[in-house]
Amino acid sequence: MFSESIFKHMHQLVISKFRSYHYGVLDFSQGVVCLIGDNGAGKTNLLEALSLFSPGKGLKGASSSAWSHKANSDTPWILKLALNSPTGPLVLETFESKGKRCITMNGLRLKHQLEIAQWISMHWITPAIDRMWNQGWWARRKYFDRIVFTLYPAYGKYLQSYQTAVQARNRALKSQASSFILDAMEEIMVQNSIKIYKIRQHALKELNMFLQCNHHFPLITVKTQGEFEEWILLHVLNSSEMQTVESELKKIWKGLRVQEHYKGTTTFGPHHARWVVTHINQHEIASCSTGEQKSMLVSLILAWSKMIKKFHPKEFHFLLLDEVGAHLDTKHRTQLWKALNELEMCVWMTGVHEKIFEGISSTNWVNVQRLEGNSILMY
Repeated sequence: MFSESIFKHMHQLVISKFRSYHYGVLDFSQGVVCLIGDNGAGKTNLLEALSLFSPGKGLKGASSSAWSHKANSDTPWILKLALNSPTGPLVLETFESKGKRCITMNGLRLKHQLEIAQWISMHWITPAIDRMWNQGWWARRKYFDRIVFTLYPAYGKYLQSYQTAVQARNRALKSQASSFILDAMEEIMVQNSIKIYKIRQHALKELNMFLQCNHHFPLITVKTQGEFEEWILLHVLNSSEMQTVESELKKIWKGLRVQEHYKGTTTFGPHHARWVVTHINQHEIASCSTGEQKSMLVSLILAWSKMIKKFHPKEFHFLLLDEVGAHLDTKHRTQLWKALNELEMCVWMTGVHEKIFEGISSTNWVNVQRLEGNSILMY
């Protein structure tokens, strides 16, 4: 069973004018929250609302305009999450203001969304993530970056600075800007790309270690591959002077300017890394069956859940699982429920009927229904 102590921190989620919800209040104080309802009832919308208490666009990757209630699009949406922490109440609100999503903590507006990672870590599995293995490398890299960010919050700042510099460099190359401007952009890229590489490697080392402990799910390994990764690994190993590595990296980007001016993009760097997930049988995840892919994804999420508690024991941790029981056979589903019962973290799950959650203990069961176009929460 879940230890109830950690769940006393959670008090209330309030949702107003958000997607299919005109207004809703969800009180809970223990274990897993199981959202039961027909397809289209609004279960995933509720998970999305909770996911917005993390940096970014939430689990659907939508824009702020998409979150408005369809029948009240002129009325601003607002979400509130009230938590009880050992140091006192923690009330978080997120809402739209002048076309941007804002977050406040106890009434004080955060300067940047990344700041919320000081109190909350959030991760999720959705059907869209299930499909990412058959999409481009960018989708997997984005997912990996979110894992790394939850473990190392500073990573988000380095990644954002690097990506901004790359975009600025691309524009400078297109407009044939001066070498002075390009030098400045490439200096930012050098400093942040090395930090990105190092943090990714730390995360991979820890993740692979925790993956070995998932005895009831496929044994997998994770790594990053790419021209940049191969180059920097070789040079970091062969050079004791980081300044030498930085100097050589600057030369590479400077030497690529003419070529990348015509291509219109930066072709070398950590933004091209390939995140490779491999089954114990040496099959890359994209070539595995749908059921194997789901089981491998569960292995990753369980490893993350254990890591985040080790790295940030005082934070509030949320795991959002949308239709996670799909494509899992009875054996693996039972093993997943057992593993979730042992996690001692906030786990929210969706399903069409209660039967699929057989074996889950100490939970809140919430029925989600659609009435006259609005989602209604029934306890």
